[in-house]
Amino acid sequence: MGFFSDFFDNVLGINPNPTYTFNPNTAGWAQGQAETAPTTPAAPPPAPIATVAPAAPAAPPTSSFDASPFRSQVDQGFSQFTPEFYANKFAEYYNPYRTGVDTQYNAAKDALTAGIAKRGLADSQQGRGLFQQLDALRDQSINTGQGAAQGFQSSLTDQVNTAKNNLYGSIGEGADNASIGTRASSEASRIAGTKAPSASLGDLFGGLVQPYASGSTGGLGGPANPEKQAFATGGNLNLANATSSPSASTQVVGAKKKKF
Repeated sequence: MGFFSDFFDNVLGINPNPTYTFNPNTAGWAQGQAETAPTTPAAPPPAPIATVAPAAPAAPPTSSFDASPFRSQVDQGFSQFTPEFYANKFAEYYNPYRTGVDTQYNAAKDALTAGIAKRGLADSQQGRGLFQQLDALRDQSINTGQGAAQGFQSSLTDQVNTAKNNLYGSIGEGADNASIGTRASSEASRIAGTKAPSASLGDLFGGLVQPYASGSTGGLGGPANPEKQAFATGGNLNLANATSSPSASTQVVGAKKKKF
């Protein structure tokens, strides 16, 4: 084959081993490079999968209802509950209580004065100590009464707040709002009419005075003073039933104190 290859190649100028390539533009084969099969174009990359964002929550329905005028009616119905109102309710409880304490104290002091004088203890350290104990019991009783009066006052405040909040809560679109003012006034009147409970003092000073309030007193007792009469006859001294005396007493009148 070497001779013929050289002959065709060198003499005739013919390539004994021609190669052909396919020309896609002319849809034919051309001599030249070795035949190669047409390549298939690469497939495009897959499109990315779109992610769907979660839907936003629906906005709450709007309402044109305005509750403020009805809340104002509630506030107006309870407008009587001022600091002065609560001060008067404090006094309603405290004044009778304080009167009872002062009445018992004055009777106990009179009985104790007579008792220690009879025993010659009027100017002694023991006698002065007894009066100090008497005063301490009075102060303790006064503080107890003030605390009880404040408790009564606070209970009214709680009732007012609860009633107002309940009425506020009943206001709404489609509710019976037209009667809110009437209901507020009715609740306010009911609470304002609450009376202070009667305080039961008991015998505040008898335990201290009783040991010195027995036996003969040499005529100190008399029908005009039942405490001294009980002392004179040796009876049991019950200061819980003592009556008011002309001694000075302090009461709370509203938010002020009055001495008489």
